[in-house]
Amino acid sequence: MHNRNQSTTPSDKKPTRGIFWTITPVAIVFLLLMAAVQFIVLRAVPESAVQTGEQLSQNTRHILIDNYIISSEDQIEYFYSYGKKSVLEGGTILTENLLIHYDQSENQKISVIEMPFVEIASVEQIKNQKLRHARIYRINAIESGLWFNILLSTKKQGDEIFIQALKSKLTQSRLQTWI
Repeated sequence: MHNRNQSTTPSDKKPTRGIFWTITPVAIVFLLLMAAVQFIVLRAVPESAVQTGEQLSQNTRHILIDNYIISSEDQIEYFYSYGKKSVLEGGTILTENLLIHYDQSENQKISVIEMPFVEIASVEQIKNQKLRHARIYRINAIESGLWFNILLSTKKQGDEIFIQALKSKLTQSRLQTWI
């Protein structure tokens, strides 16, 4: 005799997924998105153009202060970072009374050059460079034999605007010296 109401054994049932297996992929995607947002916010991924002080984010300003590149009193007029992942990789800043250039070495140490305008003899564009979207300028100090190079983005003529502002500061500082 055959029983129509056959009982099912545990092996006949379809295995059901627990809530853990349903939520885990969603949680992983959410955590990855949050990590990406935190990386951008905390590391201050640099802009690819010269920025005015007003355009500079407060987060980037705080990173520069926290890493002793600028002081909290510095009024940034122009800023450019050539870093690909972080503004800490290197850049140039024009403040009300200083030209600041900084660079991060392979061991993550940041070196900073601060030069008051009265100590700058000249600024010249270096020719025959093979860079896309950037130009190199040599900053010559009044003290013989001292110089350093800065790299500025050509996007939206940012390098020209930056250098024109620097040259204007140099002229002003020379006039004040003579008065």
